[in-house]
Formats: sequence, structure tokens, C-alpha cells
Amino acid sequence: GSCIFACFNKSIQQELENKVPEHVESKTLHSIGFSAIRQAFKGYIKVESRKLDWIMNKQAGTMFLDGMTDQEKAINYQKRDIVKSLVKSWKNTMIDFRNNEEVAGVAEHFGINYDTEILGIARNVMEKSIAQTNLIDFEDMIYLPIVKDLDNPQYTNVLVDECQDLNRSQIEMIL
Repeated sequence: GSCIFACFNKSIQQELENKVPEHVESKTLHSIGFSAIRQAFKGYIKVESRKLDWIMNKQAGTMFLDGMTDQEKAINYQKRDIVKSLVKSWKNTMIDFRNNEEVAGVAEHFGINYDTEILGIARNVMEKSIAQTNLIDFEDMIYLPIVKDLDNPQYTNVLVDECQDLNRSQIEMIL
């Protein structure tokens, strides 16, 4: 049967490539997901680590900066960081971000303090992030193939380097 050895980063993947037998593929978890995204969503797909910032900028326009004092700007940057932390934690844990109980549990686990305003913004950013498939961040490479039910290659044998460090979305993607 088919076999894959999945790992977290490119340098480990390249090292494995020279060590595993020829019939064993070695790929990063992100490359597995990105391949599924490229196959499903034809056309140009841009990888952008600041995707969530771009969504917030488009959503809010200049509301975060124009006419604000330095202190107000600092507070708004803190809010943006909290929104990003919430959205990333939701993608990594695969929770239902519309469920207040699940959101509260994940936020408590990761030490994220939020209020209803931030929660509303985060939910809106999450929905836009899921819908926007031509611009993806690193969390999307793992998350989108799962929530969009994209075709991922199936393997008879799956080996994962440092599997104790996998989060829920990574586990779901490779299974």
C-alpha cells in the first residue's frame, strides 16, 4: 500500500526524503493541505501570513487608526491581536466558532481574554477567512481542506514526525 511520512517543516522533510525508502512519500503537513487547496481551487492562490490583518483592514476600513490617539491605536492593535489569536485557535482546534461554550473553553485553554465586541469581529473575520480561498495563511493550509471537505490523498500507512505535537486540525487532515 501507499505510505507517507509527514512532518512539520521543510528542513525535516528534505532530510527524511533522503532517508526513507523510495515508495514512501515525505511531505510537510502544510504541503499536503496546500496541494488539496490548489487542486480544488484552480487559479492563482496567494499564501499570505497576514491574511487576517488584510480581512480586518478591509472590514474596518481605516476605523482602527484614523483620528485616534496613540493610546487608542495601541488598544485597537491589542484587539486585533486578540481577534487573530481567537481565529487561529478556532482553526487549530476545529471547534464550532459559533458555539459560545466551545469558544469560551478554547479561549480559557489558550489564555485569550475577549469581550462581545471582539468575539463578533472574530466570528466575522473567521467567516470571511473560510470564504476567501484565493488568499490563504498557514492555518488555512491545514484547516480549509477539512472544512471544505477537499480531496486529500489516502494512504495505507501514515507516519508522523513528532506526532505528539499535532493539533486537532492536523490530526483530522492526515486521517
